[in-house]
Amino acid sequence: MSTHSPPPSELSINLDVPLARVQIRLQHAYDRARFGLLSTKAMTPEGFAKRPFFFNFDIASDKTLAFGEAQAQAEQWCLRNTLVESITAVGAYLDECFWLCRLAEETHAGEILLSKSALAIESDCKKFRRMNFPTKLETLEARFAIASPFKGQFLSLNRVRNCLIHRDGWVGQDDADQEGKLVLRQRHCDCVATRKDNGAEFVIGEAGYVTEAETTVSIRVRDHERSFSIGDQIQLSPQEHVDSVLTLWLFLSELDKAFKLYFAARGLSSTTPPETPTGVQGKDLQA
Repeated sequence: MSTHSPPPSELSINLDVPLARVQIRLQHAYDRARFGLLSTKAMTPEGFAKRPFFFNFDIASDKTLAFGEAQAQAEQWCLRNTLVESITAVGAYLDECFWLCRLAEETHAGEILLSKSALAIESDCKKFRRMNFPTKLETLEARFAIASPFKGQFLSLNRVRNCLIHRDGWVGQDDADQEGKLVLRQRHCDCVATRKDNGAEFVIGEAGYVTEAETTVSIRVRDHERSFSIGDQIQLSPQEHVDSVLTLWLFLSELDKAFKLYFAARGLSSTTPPETPTGVQGKDLQA
């Protein structure tokens, strides 16, 4: 009976796919939120009075929401669930990065002996999937030098997500810092018009703004923070929804650079088969 081990396999990975996959998931979440927000604005009391189903069942018929309250809650439902969904998509990206880096870690001269490495890789990946976000990011940085300067903003968004999931957005002791606050930290874009004659600046906040002669328009990215106290219920604004998308995009873009540098340091290059999509081409998420 032959006792020869199977030959090693050649590692071939398209390194553009993980980022492309999460970008698409975030874009679709953004689109669903946009559709929901526009729908709530367009809804009328007469339209809300209609029932979309042939058979309807009200669990608490004497406590149904009035139109205005239903409209406000529907907007928050869109904003809150989109944030939760987006953070979940980032989690899947981190899991995929860890798995691919473990494959690269077991690769020598471009080849990997899966018969010996598969169980160890799967065991490590299973442990990684069970970690919370702070531990996942610490593991990626310590083991593979994969990090992002926007880690603090991402973890802030994740703390808001945890509060939304576990306490329906009501800020509790577990959510707050030493000052009793849950702080939402994001990156925010301002569109700024500057007059050349006197240097006066105006932040353009809506469509239809008409610039005066000799005015330049520029985009500035800055930090945005909002604090919630213990006992507050988190209410997000549509602008904060846009800022969350921008923040996640910045966070992921920097992580992806470090992810590819790790492979380059190991002498592994990305393969891009012609039929394989490589991500968003020349079209970033619009802020």
